[in-house]
Amino acid sequence: MHQVVQDQRGADGVPLPAMAPAAAGVHDAAGRVPVGLVAGPASPGQLGPAHRAVGQIVIVPAHGGAGASTLADWLRRELGAMPAGQGWQVGVTAALPDADPAQIAASARLRVPPPEIPVIIAARGNAQGARRAVIAVSVLEQRGVWPAAIALIADGAGPEPRQAGQHLDLIGTRAGPVVRVPFVAALRTGADPRTARMRRSLRDAVDGLLTLAVPEPARTGVQPW
Repeated sequence: MHQVVQDQRGADGVPLPAMAPAAAGVHDAAGRVPVGLVAGPASPGQLGPAHRAVGQIVIVPAHGGAGASTLADWLRRELGAMPAGQGWQVGVTAALPDADPAQIAASARLRVPPPEIPVIIAARGNAQGARRAVIAVSVLEQRGVWPAAIALIADGAGPEPRQAGQHLDLIGTRAGPVVRVPFVAALRTGADPRTARMRRSLRDAVDGLLTLAVPEPARTGVQPW
C-alpha cells in the first residue's frame, strides 16, 4: 500500500491532488527529476469520463516555459463560469526535465497524479516543445497514466513548424488529442490571463480541453451520481 502525501503543491502554489510515492529508482543524469508529479495501472478505458474523479485536473508542463500556469488560469476561469465547475481545482506540477524517459519514470522522487485524475500535458508549439511533449507522454505512459490531452501552446503567430508536427506524429494514440492553443499577443504587454479578453479561438481551445478532461455533468451543471 502506498503512503499518501497530502499537502503537495504545484509550481503555481495551488494544492495538487493527493500523491503517492513511487517505487525506488534512479535519478536523471543531472539529478533534476521534479517533485510534484503516482504510480498505478491505467489505460485509456480506465480514464473515461465516467471513471474520473470529479473536481481535479492536473497540468504537467513538458518543459519550463510551457505556459502551463497561464493555461491553468484560463481553465479555472472557464470552470468558474460553469454552475457545477466552480468547485474544480486545477493544479500545475513541476516541469519535466530533458532526460531519458525511462530514467525520469524510474525516479523515486517523481510524482504523477493517480490514474483517475485527468492530466493535460502542456508544451510550446515549436519543434523543441513538441519533442519534449513526446518525452512527457513516454514518462507518463511508463507510470501507467494516459493523458487526456496535449495542449500545444503557440509561441507566436501562424502555424507551428513542420518539425513540431513530425515529433507529435510519434505520439500516435498514446495520449488524447492535441489541442492547439492560439498565440495571445496581449500577454506580451503584461495582460493578466485571468482577466484578459478571450477571443473565440482561445475560448474554443480551452473549452476543447475541458471537454476532454471534465465529465459532462460538470460542464452542464448536472450533479454527477
